[in-house]
Amino acid sequence: MNLKGERTPIPVEPNAFVGGSLSSEGRRAAVNLAGDRGESILAVLDLDRGITTRIGEPNAKSYFGAILSSDGQRVITTDGNKLGQGVVSFPSGGGAPAQLVKPEPGYEMSATSITPDGRTLLFERRPLRDKINDS
Repeated sequence: MNLKGERTPIPVEPNAFVGGSLSSEGRRAAVNLAGDRGESILAVLDLDRGITTRIGEPNAKSYFGAILSSDGQRVITTDGNKLGQGVVSFPSGGGAPAQLVKPEPGYEMSATSITPDGRTLLFERRPLRDKINDS
């Protein structure tokens, strides 16, 4: 919904949308989409024009969360790979990622928010659990 309470469709299939964040003006969004083959698609949506720009590795199965920087130039996400989970930043138009938080063995990382000036990133660092319901 927009700020007037009107429904505003986004340019993706409803079952593909996993989560994301809106730009401050509400015209763009950084999102995670679920692909047909289990891949995790990182994308930027232009909500005014209905355009989806995919960014990141096309066959990745490991992007979690999508935070659009306040200037709209970067998308911050958790990238899980064989080294663990780290936090990376992609240019919103596509390109190579910059590592923001390196993976640490035994820990999960998850970006949660960024300050409006883009200088401070808030992220979670949690111990990995060997079994469900372990503390």
